[in-house]
Amino acid sequence: NVKPGDTVLAIADKFGLQPETLMWSNSTIEQNPDRLSIGDQLRILPVDGVLHVVTRGDTLSSIAEDYETDMGAIVAYAANGMTSIDDDLPIGKEIVVPGGTKP
Repeated sequence: NVKPGDTVLAIADKFGLQPETLMWSNSTIEQNPDRLSIGDQLRILPVDGVLHVVTRGDTLSSIAEDYETDMGAIVAYAANGMTSIDDDLPIGKEIVVPGGTKP
C-alpha cells in the first residue's frame, strides 16, 4: 500500500526497479505518476519489464516484437509458466515481459 510521502521513484528504488516498470504495471499511474494516492495498492513486478495481458490475436512473436524483446526471454521467465515458444496463450493470461519496453 502507498504510504504518505511515497513517490513512484522512491517505490521503484526500494524494489530495485526502473520507475517505468512500476508505471507500466499499474494503469492508474501509467500516464500520470502524480496520481499516486495514499492507500493505493500497486502491482510490483519482480524484474524490470512490462506486464502484458493476452488479448485475442496475440502471439508470442507479436508480444516480443511489441515490447522489443525476444520470445526466449518471455518463455525463460519461470513465473510465466511456459515451456516453449509454441505454448498456448489463453486470453486474459498475464505475462511478464522481462526487459520489455512499451512503445
